[in-house]
Amino acid sequence: MYSKPVAINSKTHRDLKIAPVKDYGFARGFNSCILTGHEFVDASKDYPVVFMGSNDRITPVAVLGIKSNLFVDEEGKWEEGAYVPGYIRRVPFILAEGLAADGSLTVCVDSEYAGFDAKEGMRLFTDEEEQTPELKKIIEFLRIYNNQHAITGVFTSLLKSLNLFKAVDANITLAKGGKFTLKNLLMVDEKALMKLQDSEIVSMVRQGFMGWIYAHLFSLGSFKKILERSGRGK
Repeated sequence: MYSKPVAINSKTHRDLKIAPVKDYGFARGFNSCILTGHEFVDASKDYPVVFMGSNDRITPVAVLGIKSNLFVDEEGKWEEGAYVPGYIRRVPFILAEGLAADGSLTVCVDSEYAGFDAKEGMRLFTDEEEQTPELKKIIEFLRIYNNQHAITGVFTSLLKSLNLFKAVDANITLAKGGKFTLKNLLMVDEKALMKLQDSEIVSMVRQGFMGWIYAHLFSLGSFKKILERSGRGK
């Protein structure tokens, strides 16, 4: 999604304007997208929420399609009313590690984004080289997203330590013929969940994790919607 991110600064980019994202064509080839746990409830209304990864790292994702994204049309528009994951909404901005000497995260923008240095758009800095209110909102969004991503890592590590994941393959028969398999997916084993100690259950409830688990389990019914869309050739 990011071809050439550059760190923004008030001198080099004082007069820079960034046009809003109107074309999600860059996400058309995605059949899944990273989610934070905080997004599970909203995402579950439109997409199956599953987990992917290995023993080292397990990541929750929204399944957007079988082979490609079924929610972005030929004009690059995301389906109206469907939830757009934060991972996508960050574009063209991102917080990058390893650029600042003090170890802090650096705000970057993709210099090859189509709306970079637009004639009309959002300014990042004022004439006095101060951050605009719009840029401050973006930085706050990026900060919250990164924090939620970190908490989600705690969540998946906890589920793994409690042996709550089970591996599944989604064997899909398309309406127009042919078969397709989504391999190496993980889901929460509800039977294993019910065998946890009361103290473990209470801890997850208080951290908000139990709600995430049931949003994930509820979302699995959305696989039917994905199949129906695939059958219509969308």
